[in-house]
Amino acid sequence: MKRIISLLLALALSLSLAACGDSSAKWQEQYDLGQKYLTDGNYEEAILAFTAAIEIDPKQALAYVGRGDAYVAQAGTLSGADAQALYEKALADYETAASLGDAAAAEKLAALRATVAAESLLAELYARFSAEDIESECRELRRRCEVSGRRYGAARTATGTARGPRRPPPWQAASAASR
Repeated sequence: MKRIISLLLALALSLSLAACGDSSAKWQEQYDLGQKYLTDGNYEEAILAFTAAIEIDPKQALAYVGRGDAYVAQAGTLSGADAQALYEKALADYETAASLGDAAAAEKLAALRATVAAESLLAELYARFSAEDIESECRELRRRCEVSGRRYGAARTATGTARGPRRPPPWQAASAASR
């Protein structure tokens, strides 16, 4: 009886180890597929492959980083709220990967946070100014520069600073006087 129980335990242990090896191989297959799709620019398929890898082994930080990279790349092809939603998903994936101990994910997380902040600031500025506003402001700035340039040139001519020989700088004047 003891022999049968020990054989059953050994069989169960070997089956569980085989299943672990199988899930590891499946994870690697899905991860590699996600990397291939990401490299090829097929971002939706990359996201699906990385998601499958995460479902197989949610403790692998690389799959979260890969899916975050796919979200960022896909967001680069979009604009507005669609891109913002993908950036938020990427931030969540990078945070998860960083919590699993991936240092590269922590760096990507910081960089993406800065990018998202900059893009929201640019969107706010763009909402404040239309193209017409910018063009009219540029014309006004050019006009003011021309007017002040004329005034500056007229003031130099009136005071005589625009004429005559240049005076040497003080350090050269002192050395010339001592000669």
